[in-house]
Amino acid sequence: MGHHYVVFLSTFVILANVHVSCSSTVSSILPTSFADGQVNFTSSRFLRTDKSVSEESEERFPEIPTSIFEKTKGFLLPLSDISITRWLDNKKSIDKVFVRLHLDAAGKNLFEHPNFITWTKYANDLNAKTRESAYPVAEKLRQYYGSYDLAQMIKVGKMNPATASIANDIEIQQFKHWSMHGGPDHAFCALHLSFAREKFLEKPLASTWLNYMTFFNENTRRKKETFLQTLARYNDDAGISAIVAAAKKTPSTVDFGRKLRIEQAERWFTEGETPFYIFHRLSSDIIGDNVLASPEFKAFAKLLDRYNMENPDKKTTLVSVLKYVYGREGPSKLILKALLSKNPSTENIAKQVEMELFKIWLTKYNPDQAFRLLKLHRSPDKVLDNPLLSTWVRYMNMYNTNNPSKKTAVIDTFRTQFGDETLSKLLVEAKTVPSSKTMATHLQTSLLTKWATEKKTTASVAKLLGNSEDGQLLLKAYAGKLADV
Repeated sequence: MGHHYVVFLSTFVILANVHVSCSSTVSSILPTSFADGQVNFTSSRFLRTDKSVSEESEERFPEIPTSIFEKTKGFLLPLSDISITRWLDNKKSIDKVFVRLHLDAAGKNLFEHPNFITWTKYANDLNAKTRESAYPVAEKLRQYYGSYDLAQMIKVGKMNPATASIANDIEIQQFKHWSMHGGPDHAFCALHLSFAREKFLEKPLASTWLNYMTFFNENTRRKKETFLQTLARYNDDAGISAIVAAAKKTPSTVDFGRKLRIEQAERWFTEGETPFYIFHRLSSDIIGDNVLASPEFKAFAKLLDRYNMENPDKKTTLVSVLKYVYGREGPSKLILKALLSKNPSTENIAKQVEMELFKIWLTKYNPDQAFRLLKLHRSPDKVLDNPLLSTWVRYMNMYNTNNPSKKTAVIDTFRTQFGDETLSKLLVEAKTVPSSKTMATHLQTSLLTKWATEKKTTASVAKLLGNSEDGQLLLKAYAGKLADV
């Protein structure tokens, strides 16, 4: 032990003598403070190529601290809790400790360095005494590496389970710094994304900015910002559309692409584009066939409400827009999809569109015509199970309310469209199917009543009902109805 101590002491004396004898030489190649053993920023810098970052003067020349004396002591003196406590008592700078712990040579694997956690704890503990910074760790790392390289290190660190927690913590600190110094556009430039244009999503740190946008809008006390506010500064309309198209190709960015397109649609609206143009553009982004349930359609419906309020002389209905994009039968099919999905968030808007559709039909179609418009007449044997039948029944009820002198019933239209013979057979068959039994029974009763009112002979009715057991029972019931007429 004594021998080791003598060796250490001798080495330290030699280094001190070298320092004294060579002070003029050191001073000639290094800053004065460096020659005096002080921490100084030297040539370890990462020059920015993104001119937009010039606003961040403190980030234009990030530098890793270097100190010959701290580095030497780091090799010669063992690290212990006692030494760390002494540093805190003496308020040893965070920069010096960074070098002392050999972190200045860690490069982009900094988070994996065994001394990194020790340094972050020291930085926080010292800051608790000095109160010099709100986020000492992130602020120092930003000074050392710059926002861009730090963000890259954070992204890599988050992928490693061993460093994910500390990387996430530092990222939150970086996000808070950006929010205090400019917000989304500032962060966009700091991440070197401003010159990416429509290839924005190809940049490795695009996801960092998207995550930051979520953080910013969830935590800001200012007005929330849209993706478009920043992206539109560097892209024209075609560029934004290209970003949307690229976003749709990757599951992790589909939601971002959808939101960006909706923001773009809102801008089209303010620029005076027609509802037909806007929804035509939006419709190409809708995923799946339940159009009315899509975020794009819901956003468009709100835009259309605004449009109609601001342009009372140009009022446009959702139905007319849907017809423009999907054809004459489009609205009814889309309403059906929405209603069958049994999605509460879709049901209301589906009913709104259905009501608009019915109002248009009232000026053009009676129930028989609407029945054929919905193509319900094409498959008599499946009509009672056709989902569109309920849509037609709702329209018939609305028609009857608005035209009391022209009231019609389901059985009337069925007889007109299928004829008594076909109708009789399909009702007999429908009663054997649980899903249609109740309705078929009700329609049979209505049919018998109609025949009795028309005083059809039992012979003609027997021919229509057939010789089955059910047919014989119906014939007996008909005879009773006929007798009561």
